[in-house]
Amino acid sequence: MTKSEFVKASLSLLLPLSVVVILVQINRASNENELTQPPVQSGYEIYPDRSAHEYWAQEVIKGGYILHFRHAERAKGTSVTAFDAVELYQKLDASGESFSAATCLTPLGIQEAELIGRVFNLLAVNVSSVYSSPSCRARQTSLHAFGTEGTIDNSLLHRTAVKSSQHAAFSESLRNLILNIGAPGDSNVVLSGHGGTLGYDGKSLIDENRASGQLDDREEGGFVVLESTNEKIIAHHVFRTFADFANEAIELPLSDRDGQRVAGSNL
Repeated sequence: MTKSEFVKASLSLLLPLSVVVILVQINRASNENELTQPPVQSGYEIYPDRSAHEYWAQEVIKGGYILHFRHAERAKGTSVTAFDAVELYQKLDASGESFSAATCLTPLGIQEAELIGRVFNLLAVNVSSVYSSPSCRARQTSLHAFGTEGTIDNSLLHRTAVKSSQHAAFSESLRNLILNIGAPGDSNVVLSGHGGTLGYDGKSLIDENRASGQLDDREEGGFVVLESTNEKIIAHHVFRTFADFANEAIELPLSDRDGQRVAGSNL
């Protein structure tokens, strides 16, 4: 066997072995990566402390709080903040404009807003007054949930639709609104607004954040329980979704025998 033939024969034996070694290393790295990656969590596992939802649901039913809602569902698009700015600047009602689909509620959003009102009525949650952002979806959320758009206040508009040089002024205006509202002891005040407001304004708005998690970590329809007391604004709790509130506030019967079904009711 020549030297060249010997080298070729050796390589033919070594190459398959090297491939096996590489595959073993890849498999080992993959297994180690799986061990270090956190498991996929369900919603209940991410937010395990539902007892806090139950406690604050009962507090809301009692009354005496300011409830900052994020509007119900809207269509998703990248230009919504510009449409909001135009709607406010020109004092338009976007529901009658060509861009209504960009800023107003979707059909599902209308149903979600109606659900808020239905659940509040079911639980006898008293609402003494309503304030809304000037955006179409916030006003529609108030209208379909509580039967009125309430008082329109520009400070409730999300900060991404506002010039950065105006953020401080809008935050101060919202702070004054909340401090001066004064929720009655047996009723609540609703602020229909957006995500990207309470957390965005930060310490200039909220004096004490007792809620776990980010205040703006809310899906559409979620709300924050606020309290205005002694010239301080306290954030008590975040219901990330409206379902977090409803499912911990409504006590269901064990069977239909425990209660008569209401004709035509979806609840």
